[in-house]
Amino acid sequence: MKGGVAIFAAGNDAIANGVPANYEEVIAVGAIGPNGARASYSNYGDWVDICAPGGDSRYASVLSTIPSSKYGSLSGTSMACPHVTGVAALIVSYFGKEGFTNEDLKAKLLGGTSKKKGFVSETYKIGNLVDALGSMFYNMGNKPSKVTSLTAKAESNTLNFTWKQTEDSEGFGAYGYRLIASKDKSAIEKADISAPGKDLKVVDVEVPSGTETGAELTAELKNLDFGTEYYIAIASGTYFGELSEKSDVISVKTGSNNPPVITLEKTTAVQKAHQTVKYYMNIADPDGNPFEVTAETGSPAATLITENAGGKFSIEVNGAKAPAGTYKAVITAKDALGMSASATFTYTILENHAPQQVKPYEDIFLTKVGESFSLNLDEYVSDEDGEDLNYTITSENKDLLYFAKNGNNLKATSIAVGTTSVTITGTDGLGKSVTGKFNVVVRAEGVEVEAYPNPVIDNLFIRTGKEKAKTSVKIYSQTGSEVYSAEGESSVFEPMTVNLAKLAPGRYKLSVSYNGKEHNKQIIKR
Repeated sequence: MKGGVAIFAAGNDAIANGVPANYEEVIAVGAIGPNGARASYSNYGDWVDICAPGGDSRYASVLSTIPSSKYGSLSGTSMACPHVTGVAALIVSYFGKEGFTNEDLKAKLLGGTSKKKGFVSETYKIGNLVDALGSMFYNMGNKPSKVTSLTAKAESNTLNFTWKQTEDSEGFGAYGYRLIASKDKSAIEKADISAPGKDLKVVDVEVPSGTETGAELTAELKNLDFGTEYYIAIASGTYFGELSEKSDVISVKTGSNNPPVITLEKTTAVQKAHQTVKYYMNIADPDGNPFEVTAETGSPAATLITENAGGKFSIEVNGAKAPAGTYKAVITAKDALGMSASATFTYTILENHAPQQVKPYEDIFLTKVGESFSLNLDEYVSDEDGEDLNYTITSENKDLLYFAKNGNNLKATSIAVGTTSVTITGTDGLGKSVTGKFNVVVRAEGVEVEAYPNPVIDNLFIRTGKEKAKTSVKIYSQTGSEVYSAEGESSVFEPMTVNLAKLAPGRYKLSVSYNGKEHNKQIIKR
């Protein structure tokens, strides 16, 4: 390269001056911070030619070499300056052949900077951002090539474009493309593609890094008018946005708008009154348009539910919320352009049946405290609708039994001597129920015969064993004279009744013969 270039850091005093960087022959380098704006410390002004990342000690600094062969994180325009110097060296390494001068280097270094806004303000000027690729391409004279491979295909109101990557006159692939489209063919033919105007639809495409010449590229235009002819042209572009000649104009017609499609998993359903069931459906718009879904559910039992954003919906039917009967739910999906579709789902809620007693409860005789009995309640009660019933258990004598329920299995353990009546009620989900009763007698261990009440006024009851058997009753006075005798049958649940209303008050001996055994007790007559 003929001549040299001096590149200096602008300085870190946050002022509008800086020596020696403000010398006209010097390339002055300002700094941007991690946020892409002027670093707070950077000097500024019209004399600053270019900027580069300089870091910011409060956020993120620049990794650099430091004395003793080490690395350290630093910030300042002295960190920005090497970025620019490195790009300058890159330029010289490629272009520094015979005839290349320091002025050529300055032109490429400064002319190739990024023109993106946001790095500088009018008040704090620090030049444009250094751009290595831009500087390499700057003023090369490469011309973009015309695209000859553009094709278009319509899918509903979306146009999908394909074409092949081109290369410029210097063999570099296009950096980007601009597509323009209109319903007016003449507007496309007359358009300046570099400044197409607001009446045309424009798609700018940046080519992915590493794309080879001839590789297929794609783009799309969405939300166009349905059933309409569109005219399209394309141009390739360089890194600096210089566009090629427009391609030949092609045309394609968009498709018609189609209504959403509703797919029911079931069109009819029958369910029991106690059930809550979801009936699923999928709804999609073939054109990709957004849509909304509504439903006339037919009864308070049915609710429309959005299951997910992917188009899955359901009608949830809670049979308890409506009388038995057949209902129709009408589901409607309407797209953003007014096209709609409907589907009908018919559901029947069956009559609820009350649970029924299918087997009577048997009376329970426990021969000692601590003895238990168990019942499988499903053996005694049935529900035609197959519901799981809720069972409640009550005992007239709350101090006689301890109840433990596990599902529909009931276990009762005696905790005292006595008698009680137990009531079991099975209730379904809609409140219909069935009730059954049975008696429980808990006798003290070793006691085979009971006589009650004692003292007695008129009727004395003789309660024996579980099975009914012939029973003989005799009553003796204190002197041993027989004053009463009777025969009959008795059991623990069907006691024999002895009428002692005419017996004089006093203390007596009671003799009960039962199952070949004689049992004696003292009774008092009042």
